[in-house]
Amino acid sequence: MVRKEGGGGGGTRGTVVDLGAWTTLALGPDGGPGSPELCRPLESGPLAFELSRGERLEVRLAISVVVPDQDVSRVFASVHAQAWQAAQPRPLPPAAEGVVTRALTTLIEPLRGLGGESSTAAVQVQVRCAVASL
Repeated sequence: MVRKEGGGGGGTRGTVVDLGAWTTLALGPDGGPGSPELCRPLESGPLAFELSRGERLEVRLAISVVVPDQDVSRVFASVHAQAWQAAQPRPLPPAAEGVVTRALTTLIEPLRGLGGESSTAAVQVQVRCAVASL
């Protein structure tokens, strides 16, 4: 996921972050389930999703990770989320939007801290998380 690239004279040119690998590990595989780190905050806040006792829904997240000039210290991400219940999409309540945004931001901050160069300028991934009220 992260490698050092050598320059002339045995020094290092810098760190290169494989953004595709990072996205799969930190957010989940495209089209598949979200990572536990991404989904756990959603799962722990069913009230924000306005679920009644015993209700379940699937939250589908379309995430874009952008690295301007391939400078990892400048990475940012955006997310569009929808709730799917009984095969019907619906917008998320504002409180749930906040939960989703915070969950993503929590994962992007450590990536930014790696610094270095990204293997690509942008990655998009779609993942899903299950949310249930017990």
